[in-house]
Amino acid sequence: MIHKLFFVIGLVLLIAAAVLYHRRARIYSFCLHGRPGAEKRAEWIAGYLSQKLDLSVSQKARLHEIRREIMDKHATMCSEQQQLFNEAVLELEKEALDQERLNLLFQQKLDQVQQMHPYAVAKLAEFHGTLSRDQKQKLAALIRRHHEAVCH
Repeated sequence: MIHKLFFVIGLVLLIAAAVLYHRRARIYSFCLHGRPGAEKRAEWIAGYLSQKLDLSVSQKARLHEIRREIMDKHATMCSEQQQLFNEAVLELEKEALDQERLNLLFQQKLDQVQQMHPYAVAKLAEFHGTLSRDQKQKLAALIRRHHEAVCH
């Protein structure tokens, strides 16, 4: 279930030039943890998709709008995750580890992921709705190649 969730989220973020594409990212990670270049990677992916799918001017505009929306959501999630991380580190510094507190922090992080799922699917649907049948086929082929290169 969680792997499907991350595949969908990853797909949307790839399509929308999101910054979640990171080969070494951990399974619950939504943030590049301050690594530079997230915006540049997002722009590169949007340009790549624009070229490979031969997007029209209006499709490019919508893709870049979706990219910006996802980047804004990404920034918010990174901030929230940093706060959860800081709280977890504080727990580790204590003499006795509060397992309930750590479990709560991990659950809050999982909740963030679950909240992102419907948002990601909605953004994918928005972008998908702008594509022609041929573009949808090209997109599916790009995703298959990406999946085979990264996951196999």
